[in-house]
Amino acid sequence: MTLMGRGELTKDDVKIFVGYSGWEGAQLKAELEENTWIVSDQYDADMIFSTDAEKLWKEVIIHLGPKYAHISNFPKNPNLN
Repeated sequence: MTLMGRGELTKDDVKIFVGYSGWEGAQLKAELEENTWIVSDQYDADMIFSTDAEKLWKEVIIHLGPKYAHISNFPKNPNLN
């Protein structure tokens, strides 16, 4: 926030994600072992600077490869599927 205060960054240069995540002891480890998370070592710095949140999500999912690419076309509300 100091950089914004000095005018070195604008709101267009920053992404802020708000939410809460919390796990009990060993819960995250168990979830990873159960494959309930999609984990990837793929990284594309250009995606981080996308200004379109929906497009960013789709690009990240597609970038995971054909195993997950179909997920990018799921409706926002699964009840509409």
